[in-house]
Amino acid sequence: MVLAKKALAAVMFLIVVGQAQAAFNDVITGARPQGLGGAFVAVADDANALYWNPAGLTQLGTAELTFMHANEYDITVGPGFSTDFVGFANWPMELGCFGLAVYQQGSGKVLQERTILGSYALSVGESTSVGLNVKYLTLDPSGTQVTADDAALSQQSTVSFDLGGLQTVTPAWKLGFLVRNVLGEIGTSVKENLPRTYRVGSAYRFEDVMFLDDAITWSLDLFTKDDINDAAGIKILAASGIEYTFDERVSVRLGVNRGDFAAGLGFGHPESGIFVDYAYANDTAGNTHRISATYRFGGPPGDIHVVHHQASCKARHKHDRDESCGSASMTKAPARSVTETSSHSITNPRIRESTAKANASRRSIARSQDLDTGSLTGEANIGVSPIQRSGSNNLDRELKDFLKE
Repeated sequence: MVLAKKALAAVMFLIVVGQAQAAFNDVITGARPQGLGGAFVAVADDANALYWNPAGLTQLGTAELTFMHANEYDITVGPGFSTDFVGFANWPMELGCFGLAVYQQGSGKVLQERTILGSYALSVGESTSVGLNVKYLTLDPSGTQVTADDAALSQQSTVSFDLGGLQTVTPAWKLGFLVRNVLGEIGTSVKENLPRTYRVGSAYRFEDVMFLDDAITWSLDLFTKDDINDAAGIKILAASGIEYTFDERVSVRLGVNRGDFAAGLGFGHPESGIFVDYAYANDTAGNTHRISATYRFGGPPGDIHVVHHQASCKARHKHDRDESCGSASMTKAPARSVTETSSHSITNPRIRESTAKANASRRSIARSQDLDTGSLTGEANIGVSPIQRSGSNNLDRELKDFLKE
């Protein structure tokens, strides 16, 4: 009787999985993309770009670490079905942008698909970016059905690649594409190619719609995807979503994917770099709930940072309105010992606005005419705010440019 229940649960699980996807087909990672119905290939402006479009990593102004957990399809009988995703996108560098992610989908009691991917993105010109994912995929059966006599139920693994691109048509309009599973075979007795999928999309951002600090992003993706219900041949599907964000603190999202409804909420605290997102999706196989948490790091070592002046001192500049002063030594800045990042080089509006708001909440009054720099190892005074920066031969010019901004 117990064995029969286990077999029934396994069959139900595999039916649900089969309806949802073929092995290593597209999944949904990230609550924010889910809230947009999965229309994210041209948005790709946070750590979720690791999966959705690695070319989007060039839009990030700082490093991000994100976690996601999803309970798929509200399965109440037999083993549960879940998706987990962890990703880290590194600070942008001159050589490009790097990232690492691990995600898995399935049930530890029946079958799991696990993927480890490394991402690389590079800007080609001022408006074009390309990206590459290198992936190690594992299909891992587990439970009582795994036997040494059945090769089809043994662990299988392969290597594959994703190729992505992003084109900034205007500051508000972007186009993106992704080719998933470019190479790779899976199987033991019989090898089969991984299902290759294609995705193209468009995203448009409207800023200051109703208030000074709000924005609306509309996105549309066209893609191919195979499951057991699809007829042979190429089938083009669509997903679309809209996101309203106020002050980078509250976001509301609505989306649709192949006729299935999705919705989501997001809450952020830019000053601390913490963002939490939730999404609900109504799929033909059942309801899915996703929750994500993201931590946005400060600027990389070497960026200009302004912090509160904690100590009082005698006035050095009589023209200072509050007759207070500040100083800073030109020493190398640790990655997390600073609290403000220059945003003039950030092209992603979403990240740029968040960085500017975090800076504004911390900035003391500082004017470029108050700047007084000494040698490379000396001190710089800019009113009441101390500046900390790693060594440079152009400190005077760089600090003044920063203050003018």
